[in-house]
Amino acid sequence: MGGQRLLALLAIKDGTANRASAAGTLWPEATSARAVANLRSVLWRLGKACQGVIDASLYDLRLAPHVAVDIGQALSIARELLDRSAVLSLGRIREGLNCNLYEDILPDLGDEEWLEAERERFRQLRVHSLETLSDHLIAVGWHGAAIEAALGAIRSDPFRESAYHVLIKAYLAEGSYLEARHQHLAYRRLLQRELGLEPSDRFMCLLDNAGIRGPHAGELPAAGQDHAQGGVAPAPYRTGGDARSQRPLPSGPRTWQGSSAR
Repeated sequence: MGGQRLLALLAIKDGTANRASAAGTLWPEATSARAVANLRSVLWRLGKACQGVIDASLYDLRLAPHVAVDIGQALSIARELLDRSAVLSLGRIREGLNCNLYEDILPDLGDEEWLEAERERFRQLRVHSLETLSDHLIAVGWHGAAIEAALGAIRSDPFRESAYHVLIKAYLAEGSYLEARHQHLAYRRLLQRELGLEPSDRFMCLLDNAGIRGPHAGELPAAGQDHAQGGVAPAPYRTGGDARSQRPLPSGPRTWQGSSAR
């Protein structure tokens, strides 16, 4: 575990860190001498198990040049997605689909204090990026992948209106009007139940702008009534594809099922 923590620290520090700083970060409750000794022990064990992974000098630690860090690719793609002035090629959009924008940083590592700020920073970055990626995918007609990206943003922040907004846009773009209406109602119920609020006017106009009749503010039907009218029974969400998408959405109606268009 000590080796994994050290590699994680170097990965989020762009591959390099001062030895004393790394020791103090990983063992904040130990004395300086004890922390430095712990670091030496971890480096020795890593050298036995994964030779050549870390280049260690007297003062600094550095990931070896041949070590690839997936968060680096994800950050690069995310920043490019958030640059609204950039024109993305189909190749870069495909890279956005394939890089890991769906998971937090090292979720299995536990509640490391030094990781919390980085995790939250990356979570915010990837949620915004997934919404923007979904918009790009809608524009090129990859509707299934656009829906998956929007659902990824919702899994990270179930109350995020902009994520539901782009999800509904994707359903409307592929002609799934009933699913768009179901998700619209599901988000309204979620806000009403948990916060006692209605979505913004922009969100409320989504269906009207598409020519779909939906209940206005104060006219929200009871759960299940919209399914009865549409002839579709509610069901929990499950996508096909890889394990990262095998998670239920917050309680709500059924959404798109199928593999992504990667």
